[in-house]
Amino acid sequence: MIDKNSIAETLKEVLPPGAEVEFDFQGDDFVASFCWLLNNDPKRPFKRSKRVEFVVSPEALEDFSNVGNKKEARLQMNLEMYLNHMLDEFEPDHQAPEGFAEPTEKWRIDSMYFLETLESIPGIKRRLF
Repeated sequence: MIDKNSIAETLKEVLPPGAEVEFDFQGDDFVASFCWLLNNDPKRPFKRSKRVEFVVSPEALEDFSNVGNKKEARLQMNLEMYLNHMLDEFEPDHQAPEGFAEPTEKWRIDSMYFLETLESIPGIKRRLF
């Protein structure tokens, strides 16, 4: 079954090594926040990437749990493919001054998100179900 823990594991697998990830399992939705060291500015060796707030809505979590055993592996692959695509398109660098919080970008999966939008993402040619 695809649940908050399996989504967290998938996210950890696709993130760059050393990424700082925080999970919030308290609410009804899945929430993860992450960033990593950029290592691209010798004057700022500890500069972090933009922060991403990744949310999977309660409706999408319910859809995931009701997908059934036959389609679960495919859903898991599509989730991983979606995350990889988002990371490929993500521009982690920013110009926030030192001492200020890095900018935040939000990624959200709502109910039936993949059915409605995966087709329109360049490089992703198949639908979820």
